[in-house]
Amino acid sequence: MAHASSSSQDDAIQGINVTPLVDIMLVLIIIFMVASQVGKVLDLELQLPKASSAESAPPPTITIEVGAKGELQLDGKAIAAADLEAAVRAAAAANADAQAMVAADEGVPYAAVVAAVDAVRLGGIRQLGLAVRGEK
Repeated sequence: MAHASSSSQDDAIQGINVTPLVDIMLVLIIIFMVASQVGKVLDLELQLPKASSAESAPPPTITIEVGAKGELQLDGKAIAAADLEAAVRAAAAANADAQAMVAADEGVPYAAVVAAVDAVRLGGIRQLGLAVRGEK
């Protein structure tokens, strides 16, 4: 005769498969990582200039902010103008495809923006964008 098993044994849970749970958690972690970079807000209160040709850009590797009083921040941390080029050079060495975004208040003198762009270029990053706000 065939092996008979009781129905109570068939109904018992032998083990919980956690693989789908782990898969969902990994996907959620990736989504939050991407969303945190996309929604990155500039730390300085900048009044960006308007541009009618403004386009969306991929998230940059580094962000340089020039405040209304000329203060500089690199990725949200205050930095001296003399140290900016060395910090950009370190970022370029860590990532060969590094991209930089320079955001400056619309009241900042043009020379301060040029100095930030110059530090990025001398630091070895060739892909550079200027942050503006689009007209709506």
